Amino acid sequence: MARSVCLVRFYGPLSRSPCELLPVGVGHPVQAMLKSFTALSGCASRGTTSLPQEVHIINLRKSNAQGDGEKPAEVALHLRPIQSLPVHQKPLVFVLNSPQPVLWKLRTEKLASGVKRIFHVAEGSEVHFEAGNFSESCEVKVEDLPHGNEHLLSWAHQRYRAVTSFSELKMAHDVYIKVGEGEFWPSTLSQPFVALHESGHASDLFAAVNRQPSFPQYLKEPGRAENPVFSETCKIDNKFLSLNYLASYIQPQPSTGCVLSGPDHEQEVHIVELQAPNSSRTRSSFLMNWLDTENMLKLKFNFSKILMTFLSFFSISLFLSLSSAFQVDVIVDLRPLDGDAPLHRDVVLLLKCEKSVNWVIKAHNVIGKLDIVTSDTVSLSEETERLMQVSKTVKQKLPAGSQALIQWAEENGFKPVTSYTSTPVANHFKLRLREQGKSNS
Repeated sequence: MARSVCLVRFYGPLSRSPCELLPVGVGHPVQAMLKSFTALSGCASRGTTSLPQEVHIINLRKSNAQGDGEKPAEVALHLRPIQSLPVHQKPLVFVLNSPQPVLWKLRTEKLASGVKRIFHVAEGSEVHFEAGNFSESCEVKVEDLPHGNEHLLSWAHQRYRAVTSFSELKMAHDVYIKVGEGEFWPSTLSQPFVALHESGHASDLFAAVNRQPSFPQYLKEPGRAENPVFSETCKIDNKFLSLNYLASYIQPQPSTGCVLSGPDHEQEVHIVELQAPNSSRTRSSFLMNWLDTENMLKLKFNFSKILMTFLSFFSISLFLSLSSAFQVDVIVDLRPLDGDAPLHRDVVLLLKCEKSVNWVIKAHNVIGKLDIVTSDTVSLSEETERLMQVSKTVKQKLPAGSQALIQWAEENGFKPVTSYTSTPVANHFKLRLREQGKSNS
């Protein structure tokens, strides 16, 4: 009896077969999320190249990670150098403004130790440093910061003479800044990239470009084309977009599903059926629509130059067949339900999406066999490859619908099915695993 109570608490009520589709709650083992990239306006300049420090401003309008009333909201600030710098060694100044108190949690990579770094934060906000000696050379200053973009920019100019970058963000859970000078997109983007930015597809396109090892390097790093347009001053533009300055936030997505068995079997079998990774057209078709003859004539100089150089590396026919290169990554995050202790568990994932996607499997502290069957392609994180014995079946023709997928799984030896989850829109799934036969008693 104790075990059945446990199953209800973790999974929700077990469904009868056939699967009875109901809205999933927090106890469902698979939770769907939508990670979106956001930006309102910004700028970048080379005005600080001759000065002793870089100055980066973040004006966060809303954290989207609400505190509990006593604690401030948390936002992770990820700092790493631009690709041309193996280690960043120049002093840094960050102006971190927000209307409500924020706990800025620093996540750094390849920043030299012992270098002076100053963080100006709004009243009530704090900066949390990673373990180690990074914080020894850092200084946090609490300021009465102005909230308007131009006023904030002027505030920094008065103290440091120039600004390296300015980012106005609507909301964020994570902010990604590549520190370093000399690699920026032009301050005004070409028409296709503006449209991609406004539609929310630009970050998907950039991510896809970065995944292609044969792409020219300047397509992977902003501003690497010949004679890039640099500005001596940071002039805020509501069409500014750069890979060097990104922010993201995650929102839960509604799903329906059922649970057919508990964790007392040798393996867990989870079926995920996704309609689309976002609510609009796929970014490949969106981009191709922009490359028709009429819009080709409207391209501004900078994008035209990149595009023409691109076509010198690849044939037009290959370029027009690159829809697979612009697949969106859909993350499946596997972790133990109880804490961070390693969990030995065999898992089967049946992953189907109506759109063409690339499923990225990220297992954390899970050891065992992992069988993946999908109608699309699959990538694995390094930790997944290290911890799990992985078997992949890609481009598998899978039926549609809960009953058909469950029947297909059982007929192909993947039984009993643990759960089925159907989601209209998502690009991130959290799957929490439980030790076999474990109860809370």
